[in-house]
Amino acid sequence: MKVKEAIRLFKHHQKTRLKEKTRKTYRHLLKHFEAQFGDCVLESIEPEALYEFLESLTEAGNTTSALCATESVFQCHH
Repeated sequence: MKVKEAIRLFKHHQKTRLKEKTRKTYRHLLKHFEAQFGDCVLESIEPEALYEFLESLTEAGNTTSALCATESVFQCHH
């Protein structure tokens, strides 16, 4: 499954389970995640690439939300 499909499924799954503020934060972060990894097969993303992505968001001050959103996409897939 490609990342962009996993994100679409995640957004649909979480539509009624999360507060609007959380969904808004996730949308922002997932937009960046999809821009970088959208066409990749989910399982093909190397830990180092994921770490670098999270580091880039950490520099922008999005540490906790970035980790939660990214982790949730991977969990939703399994």
